[in-house]
Amino acid sequence: MKHLLTAALIVSATVAATAQQRDTTATQQQPRTRSQQEQQGQPGNQFNAKDYTQLQATEVTGPLRTTLQGDEYKGWEKGKVYRSKTGDGFYLTTGTGNTAKNYYFGKDGKALQSPEGGTNPRKDN
Repeated sequence: MKHLLTAALIVSATVAATAQQRDTTATQQQPRTRSQQEQQGQPGNQFNAKDYTQLQATEVTGPLRTTLQGDEYKGWEKGKVYRSKTGDGFYLTTGTGNTAKNYYFGKDGKALQSPEGGTNPRKDN
């Protein structure tokens, strides 16, 4: 009889201990994919070509062309310039591979902080 009572007590204690454990797998958040970020209206960390139209160097005029004449953008004509389809700014990429640099400009042609939260890779930064 003592063995039966002891066994019942051990089973009861095990069930109680297991029932009190919290399931943490349901509360852990998985990292969002880029498509989930876009669906929620949050910016990704990359240039999205569908939001821009590529320009030829000869199509760059006005304040942006003036800004690009600075030494920090030397050789920009060999890069690719894009205009936002919403008309609120420009994107310039120069170089390739490890030497690639990306620049962002407002519609007024002035350099902006990059969408990733960093700054334009200008020599004076």
